Amino acid sequence: MGKLGENYHIPPGTALREDFFTPITKLIEADPPEDYARLLHFDKDELEFFIGDKKKAAGIIKGLAKERREEERDIPRKS
Repeated sequence: MGKLGENYHIPPGTALREDFFTPITKLIEADPPEDYARLLHFDKDELEFFIGDKKKAAGIIKGLAKERREEERDIPRKS
């Protein structure tokens, strides 16, 4: 969770860091986790940390990777 902690300037290994992640977990549980994974650029392990389901996290990240590849194909290339 270093990437997320760095973005919000939370020192590693502090109680503050653990307290900060609890509300994020609650938000991810209440909304589609795909939205947060997309917005925060989570990898599989980061998403799994929040949702607690390895198989579901892998499927979501795989779907987002496919989505990104399709978007990249649709972007016109300069000659």
